[in-house]
Amino acid sequence: MVCATHGGHLPHDVETIVAEADEANFPGDHLGIMPITTPNRAPNSLAAVRAGVRQIPGHLERIGERCGHAANLCSRIPTLRHEAGVSHRFETGSESKMATLLTVSAR
Repeated sequence: MVCATHGGHLPHDVETIVAEADEANFPGDHLGIMPITTPNRAPNSLAAVRAGVRQIPGHLERIGERCGHAANLCSRIPTLRHEAGVSHRFETGSESKMATLLTVSAR
């Protein structure tokens, strides 16, 4: 898990750090990011995904153990599902599960 919990990294920094960790032969399916929610830092999780991360801890609309972290799964899951360069690396569920996510997010 690459931790960016002090909020001082910009997305290009996170992408570089994750790419270096990936090149150091960390198993790709185990490489993850733990970004903190800080003003303008939410894009760090997506930068990490572009660089090879496969795990992002998250929350559902600020509910859950990771509610202080940047990855609101109600927005990240659809992004990962439809982002051309990374969608093949993630299991995001069926269309009906996506509809359920929309319902959860709307509440």
